[in-house]
Amino acid sequence: MVVEGDLTILDYQTTLQDDNSGGHITVDGYLRNRRDKLDFDIDLNSQKTGDVERGDINFELAIAEREFRVIGDVESEKQNVSRTAR
Repeated sequence: MVVEGDLTILDYQTTLQDDNSGGHITVDGYLRNRRDKLDFDIDLNSQKTGDVERGDINFELAIAEREFRVIGDVESEKQNVSRTAR
């Protein structure tokens, strides 16, 4: 939490879950000034199955007072390929 005088500028909560095959992180909160408040929700997931690694990032940013909202989803996949030198 970040506070300036009587105004909370940044407040957020995080979670972390981890196991042998992947993980999950969340960050939820807001950032504000005296006029606007940006709410954010970020969700990161990773998973490994065999030689395949997958990652997903989902996020939502919004300023309700301005009717502003951005939603995004980024996905990635990587397959580890072993190569033999000749």
